[in-house]
Amino acid sequence: MAFFGSAWLVYLIGRASPLAEEPGGAGYALALALAYGVTGPFVWAALSGMETAPFLFLTLLTFYAAQQDRSSLAVAAGTLAVLARPEGVIPAALAMLALGVRRSWPGDWRGRLRRGALLALPVAAAFVQPALNWAATGSASASGMQAKSLLANTAAPLSERLADVASFFGRMWGELLVGRSADFGTFTSPLLAPAALGALLAGTWLAWRQRRANAAVLALATILALTAAVATLDTAFWQFKRYQLPAIALLYPAAAWAARGLGDGLAARAGWRAWRWALPALVLVSSALTALSFARYYDENVAVVRDQQVPMARWVRDNLPEEENDPRIGVHDVGMMGYFSERPLYDVVGLTLLGPAPSWRQGPGAIYEHMAHSRYRPGAFAIYPDVQGLRYLLDAGVFGAVLAEFPVELGEHNVAAAAEYQAVYAADWTTTRPEEIAAQASTLDAVQGLALVDAVDVAHLSSEAEHGYTWWQDESPPGFVTEVYTHWYHACGLPDQSACRATDGGRVLTGGEAFTVHTRPGEDLLLVTRVHGRTSVPLAVFVNGIRVAERAQPAVPGRWVEFVTWVPAAQIAGTRTRVRIEADVDAPRADAYLPYYHWAYQGAFSPDVASDGQPVAVFGDDGAVRLREVTLHYTPPADGAGGQVAVRAVWQGPAPGAGDGVIFVHLYNSERVDTEPVAQVVTRPGGGALPPANWLPGTLTDTYTVMLPEDLPPGTYVVALGMFEARTGVRYPVTGAGAGPDRRLFIGEIVVEETAQ
Repeated sequence: MAFFGSAWLVYLIGRASPLAEEPGGAGYALALALAYGVTGPFVWAALSGMETAPFLFLTLLTFYAAQQDRSSLAVAAGTLAVLARPEGVIPAALAMLALGVRRSWPGDWRGRLRRGALLALPVAAAFVQPALNWAATGSASASGMQAKSLLANTAAPLSERLADVASFFGRMWGELLVGRSADFGTFTSPLLAPAALGALLAGTWLAWRQRRANAAVLALATILALTAAVATLDTAFWQFKRYQLPAIALLYPAAAWAARGLGDGLAARAGWRAWRWALPALVLVSSALTALSFARYYDENVAVVRDQQVPMARWVRDNLPEEENDPRIGVHDVGMMGYFSERPLYDVVGLTLLGPAPSWRQGPGAIYEHMAHSRYRPGAFAIYPDVQGLRYLLDAGVFGAVLAEFPVELGEHNVAAAAEYQAVYAADWTTTRPEEIAAQASTLDAVQGLALVDAVDVAHLSSEAEHGYTWWQDESPPGFVTEVYTHWYHACGLPDQSACRATDGGRVLTGGEAFTVHTRPGEDLLLVTRVHGRTSVPLAVFVNGIRVAERAQPAVPGRWVEFVTWVPAAQIAGTRTRVRIEADVDAPRADAYLPYYHWAYQGAFSPDVASDGQPVAVFGDDGAVRLREVTLHYTPPADGAGGQVAVRAVWQGPAPGAGDGVIFVHLYNSERVDTEPVAQVVTRPGGGALPPANWLPGTLTDTYTVMLPEDLPPGTYVVALGMFEARTGVRYPVTGAGAGPDRRLFIGEIVVEETAQ
């Protein structure tokens, strides 16, 4: 009904041309109304079941009523348009403005007040939805706006969002002017927009001369404002221009005005009368061709719904439990699953569930964190694995075992499904904890006897908000600003080894982060930070604006690593302490700081203090790394086992400025120390997870074991120890007894004897 009503309104609007003083042009208006009725996207919208067709009808009815100076009808239609879709306030407000300036106002103040209140009603209706949103959710913003608006995408800088809006606006008008989309081909007559814009510009010029707003001005303003509003949406070009259709619809009556003006001009010329119907005929024929192509698109999309989405929903209904207290089904598209599964749903996008929409914009890490902490946490998923980074959740094991698969062959112009493959998964939350725990062995030693006073769960938006968390980028990294992984700890110290594996969401930062933790004044603070070190990144830590430490994110990809920052009690003066961590990222397109969790421990921190004696050796340009003791123990081959050399080193911390230092222990033939080592081990201190930049005051004892080749010839071999920067591969300079060429410290020798045969 709305579809046919819209076509009728196109006829009525097109019949009343602002370019002609006399009534007429019904034939041209009828031709363009027919063209509207056979244009593929409008037919598709009417058959799709969405609100597009009713909204089109209300938008056109509002315009028609304003064109005819019918205030009551315009107010009623405009109010309904605003309630139908938020952007309805644009045509409604413009129509009310046109009525306000085109008609004279009553002379008495009561009459003016009544008329002003009447014309303000559609604009006032724009506050109904936000008020309902606020009452139901505590936020005036609709979940759809949070999930779809480019301006609401806080994962990107405002400058990038505005650039995307401008790009969308330009692309939109580029496609409108030629009637063709790169995504699905011709969607309307190529003649439509040029003809309509010609009439609208001519009508605007005429309105300027007459100093009176006419229908052309109203139509042009409405089209420009609607396209500008739609350009702010991620979904601006989705579903065959669903959101652009109200603006496109107004081009049809404007084209009828152009056709009449052109036709009247040709009718006045001898021999040209037959050509007066050329424009409407060409628009009508080319529009009819789009109906044929969109009929194929409709068939393709209905087939996808029939062959994939409906069977999946019915499988869920027939195979998953239906008890009242069973967990929800996680979905990306709620439509078919909502209609057919008869199961409660968890909408990961957040369109139909309170809360997830802001997390959806932040990427897979935030999506996971919100879902993991939600009281509606799904027990199963019926979902696309390749939308908005959901592949991260699949790879992290959150989707769990596949229960049923629903592949389908997608048509070239599919909008009914996001991927050819959907599946039902049994959710796996076994590595998800209500509260994450620090687990690195060196961390557990450091915080022993201290109390956990606060924690910041990075990428969990509620936790971030509670701690005033902010983040920034020096340059936007590729991909998502949050990620989720399931990793083992690289050097776990928990007695229960199964607890050393955790799933967590975190951020991808090229700039840094800042947050506030609750603290107890006058106590030492140990700030523990969990990172996923895909690459090595230097960090600077500030507390209440004062630089307190330099740290490094070590490059240990595929593992959780922690670093600890000590803040002396004298610097903790209040119950709230502001922490700022800045990253020094050389290549933002490849490197990033990846924080996942922060724990704040407090108490009396009493590290073991090394003696003040002369160290065995000093590494680094400024002597940052001090080696207090070093011994080696050689175990010869025996009982079929190869030999080994164990090097025990006692280091002294802290080592500010030492960076992401990596230890190497080389074994050389004593006569060829300038050649390649015959055996070696390369690792970071602290079980591979504790570079010198992250050492706390005190001593650190490490053992590095070099396994000897089974075919190592007998002879005398020397052992050298050194350190290099992980980011550059450059060895640290070394001074001390035994320091040799190429920045190596020779610490002893072993004699490999010939084994008995």
